[in-house]
Amino acid sequence: MKTNTLLLSLLFGSSTLLAGEPASPSHPGLLAQDLQHGHEHNVRQHSPKPPRLVSPHEFEKVQARLHAERNQLPLPAHLIPDADKAMRLAAPQQFSVQSGCTSPDALLPLNGAALVSAIENANLTSCLYALYNNNLLGSGHFSDAKILTVVQAINSRMAAFDGSDSSGAAELEKLVTYLRAMHWVEAGSNRQFSAVYLHTLQQAFDQYFAGAHFVRFDGNVSRNFMLRYEMLILVNSSGTDPLRYLARFSQALKGYTDTVSRSDNWGLAYEENGLTQVLTHYFNATNNGSTALQQLLLSEPQIINNLRNFVMTDGLWLVGHTREYQWSDAVTELGRLLKFGGAIAQQVRPALQTILSTYQYDGAGSNGWVNAQGMVKFYDSANCHLYGDACDFDLESTVLSGRHNCGDTLKLRYQQPIAANNLQQICTDLAAQEQSFHALFGHSSPVANDNNTALEMVIFSSSADYQNYAGTFFGINTNNGGMYLEGTPSDPNNQARFIAYQATWLQPEFVVWNLEHEYVHYLDGRFNQWGSFSDQPANSVWWGEGLAEYSSKGNDNPTALAAAPAKTYQLSELFQTTYANSNTARTYHWGYLATRFMFERQRQRIDTELLPSMRAVKYLISDAPCSFDWGWQSKSEAIANNWSWLYDDSAWSEGNWVWTCGQVNDDNTPELPDYTPYAEIIAAWGNQFDAEFHDWLDCIISNDDCSNNTDPVTALQNGVPVMVSGARDSEQHFRIALPDNAYDLKIATAGGSGDLDLYVRQQLAPSLTEWDYRPYVIGNREQVSILQPQQPDWFVMLHGYRQFNDANITASWKLGTLTSLQQWPMLSSNYALYQWVYVPPQAKALYFTLANGSGDAQLYVKRQGWPTPANYDGASSTTRGTTQRVHLPNIVPGSYYHIMLNTVEGFNNVDLSVFMVE
Repeated sequence: MKTNTLLLSLLFGSSTLLAGEPASPSHPGLLAQDLQHGHEHNVRQHSPKPPRLVSPHEFEKVQARLHAERNQLPLPAHLIPDADKAMRLAAPQQFSVQSGCTSPDALLPLNGAALVSAIENANLTSCLYALYNNNLLGSGHFSDAKILTVVQAINSRMAAFDGSDSSGAAELEKLVTYLRAMHWVEAGSNRQFSAVYLHTLQQAFDQYFAGAHFVRFDGNVSRNFMLRYEMLILVNSSGTDPLRYLARFSQALKGYTDTVSRSDNWGLAYEENGLTQVLTHYFNATNNGSTALQQLLLSEPQIINNLRNFVMTDGLWLVGHTREYQWSDAVTELGRLLKFGGAIAQQVRPALQTILSTYQYDGAGSNGWVNAQGMVKFYDSANCHLYGDACDFDLESTVLSGRHNCGDTLKLRYQQPIAANNLQQICTDLAAQEQSFHALFGHSSPVANDNNTALEMVIFSSSADYQNYAGTFFGINTNNGGMYLEGTPSDPNNQARFIAYQATWLQPEFVVWNLEHEYVHYLDGRFNQWGSFSDQPANSVWWGEGLAEYSSKGNDNPTALAAAPAKTYQLSELFQTTYANSNTARTYHWGYLATRFMFERQRQRIDTELLPSMRAVKYLISDAPCSFDWGWQSKSEAIANNWSWLYDDSAWSEGNWVWTCGQVNDDNTPELPDYTPYAEIIAAWGNQFDAEFHDWLDCIISNDDCSNNTDPVTALQNGVPVMVSGARDSEQHFRIALPDNAYDLKIATAGGSGDLDLYVRQQLAPSLTEWDYRPYVIGNREQVSILQPQQPDWFVMLHGYRQFNDANITASWKLGTLTSLQQWPMLSSNYALYQWVYVPPQAKALYFTLANGSGDAQLYVKRQGWPTPANYDGASSTTRGTTQRVHLPNIVPGSYYHIMLNTVEGFNNVDLSVFMVE
């Protein structure tokens, strides 16, 4: 697969950041939205198999809850995520009494002891979790004085804390939650914290991690399992050096196996998540790969030994256990240490050899085998011969052995079995989604330089299998509901891929989770958004995710509609949504509402401003053949070899590398087309729609028809002009529904400035390559005339050849019976020809037409005597060509009319016809 993997990692953050602030089902966090959907930008890693956020059990229950919320279904007790149950444990009442704040607003005026007391007695969900709000950045909530007060309170309480006091653990948890929320809000703000705050926070970490309680996993004895989880995350989110505590963290592995309950169940959710965070610290440290870490591992070998012992002896009881994932995740982190080579690799290599020779890819211990193979192939491939034939085994082809084609543009690879009727249902559902997508936009032409002509869909049998395999096979984060990987669409060898899994919690119904949503991402990327994902503006999330929700759900989105009454955001705020400043509700629910509003109330803005900008070519892409696979190459080498490249890392790094495949730059670079940048469009929109957006929210809450234009294709009424403006390369679509007795259809544009082009097609929407009529003249004055329309449905497209403003389009037709009176086909002559026709008494009007053929001819008609160019009752245009028409609305029925076909240069094979209106 040729993809811009490294580019995406550089652009959108390292895996350290990603793993450092994980989310949980009922707990806010940086990646909360990823439990619902995946995003290409924040999942590509420098190393394979990123750590999980929650257990497979918890993850599946989160998806079940999302399904219940989305469809307004009650969630049965057995589907309530264990994390939620943990939050409501029937523990001593000391920490369930809520006498503190129930909203962040209550904390704002407080300081000193009053602030600490309010936090200690706060409602976790409504008060403290609500502090995870980007709008609080720069407010008075997290002043230097307040955070110092809180960290000092934590430090003073740590001195007497031994992990046995559930009340004290709950109070400390809330104080730590306050700081976690503060660092979450401040992330990316470059805030400089005072030295005294950082020193006091380090003292708190020193005391907590040194305590014997840190390595005791004793369940409900106290609330300490929640405090451990929060403290482990706060190390990373606060920017504290984790290497200071890595040796102590490694001792928690031994503590877990010695003290945790071994009952064959999923355990206590946040206690298990605590062990996951310990392994995450191993991942972060190894993935950073600093020299300081290597020195630490050599000077304190217990960091490796404790992890190796967990895998080889202490944690072997987990093999075949419900919680086997803890053991297999430890195998991954042990194998990741192979990246350092030398003495460190020699310490871990024997353990990997034992795992690969003891277990297989299926059965008990299979996930450990899979993870070991992945680490060896990625980090120690030069020594594959040391691991038997493990490296040669094609695990991906074995697991994804199923094949099915929905056609030339959609191919399935899947983990068997999937019944034939379910495979067909996938194809049917996606075909319907694609048809709906194109009906919404009224076009079917891909953007320039997009070679993603076919999508590969990978379907795993369950979310657990997705988590076990997809990270190894595709190098992605699997703490999400599926992943669309666009890659580099300009690369002819690129493979766009959607990775999904079956929703086992909905069985016996067969459901591929987020099927339509992720497919819309593919369609949007191919037909609306030029370039790859990394070319899209960071604040276009409202469109990308909102469109996927709106196009896949239509008006049926209970979760989003349930959020609407709160009016949490102005529309202008939603136009600034990024993945960094967002959460699940803002990204998906409010993205849906923003997109739906724009389609229903501001459709012309989408068609004439937004889409032309998105579809425009932003930079030139060479179509020369590639010399090698896409990747980062030295900029100096690229210049020396005259290579063309897509990206230069100057904007975000040192400017020494370019993304290229060795295409030769021929220096024949055409001029890029003009377009209005996305940033300018959003800036011009400003807050002008905010009031209408909130009025519209009131309307949809009341379940009224709130759309000013529910049809994405404007209907043209007889004789009613429609004002139009558009950017260069914009497309606007119209529909004409003719009554049965309509004739003499005319579609005309006029007025204004600029240059538009008129395209007309019967039955189907026209495009730049598919049309029945196209005048294609300079300016805005264009016309199509169809005397006898054969179909009732006609479609019109206006294309901006250049920008045009304040023009109008009008469709008009007459009603009555039009009958063919006389025809003279295939006429040819180098001089004038004459014909005559008798007009019966019932005739009310006449049409004389000349069509087809070649050459030059003009029509002249006269009732009394033969017409001449100077004496006639009606004459056609004197322009060159053989498409001519004469309309005589006032005639004398029961008489003869005379016709002259005049010519200067002659004509060939033209058809002369006479029609009468009865």
